[in-house]
Amino acid sequence: MSRRYTVDLEALSHFADRLAKFTASAEQIAAAVDQCIAELHGSWLGRGADAEREYHQRWVAADKQMREALTELRTNVERAHRNYDGVAQHNTAMWP
Repeated sequence: MSRRYTVDLEALSHFADRLAKFTASAEQIAAAVDQCIAELHGSWLGRGADAEREYHQRWVAADKQMREALTELRTNVERAHRNYDGVAQHNTAMWP
């Protein structure tokens, strides 16, 4: 028994939009955190400050990795949307 394969192009497009909005929000949050950390380290010294600075650098690296992965995912979702839409148009033109 064969199953019908369908793709909801509107949902795919909506997902790509949500990824873009989330990425933009993550960038704003990261910038705000960086600003707070910079202000904090203006007056905080010692081993605790050094440990926090090191932790923050790990957090920054993880945040960068997450946003890069989200961008790659969004690119792939947009490509899939274009491909599925193109195939649907091609099939419709071939088999009216």
